[in-house]
Amino acid sequence: MPQVPCKECGENIASDDKTCPRCGADLSKTPTYIWLIAAIVVAVIAAPFVFLSFEPEQTDEEKAVLLEQIEAENRRVRLLQEEQLGGEKTTIN
Repeated sequence: MPQVPCKECGENIASDDKTCPRCGADLSKTPTYIWLIAAIVVAVIAAPFVFLSFEPEQTDEEKAVLLEQIEAENRRVRLLQEEQLGGEKTTIN
């Protein structure tokens, strides 16, 4: 069994001991700085997903332009359908 020094008193102890037999220090706790580093890593990885998931709202002008484009495309489709059917008027549901 490998020996490691106690983080509190420096006594050499077994690496699988949960407490130091000399000073009683708890050796099973993960140091705070490890949790801090882990939180920063998670935040850096998650930040782009969070910020990129929000789309900016469209203005009324942008909505109007999109609506005009949709209506123009619908007119074009109707004309193509009429040409294919030999001039008969059709309706799109």
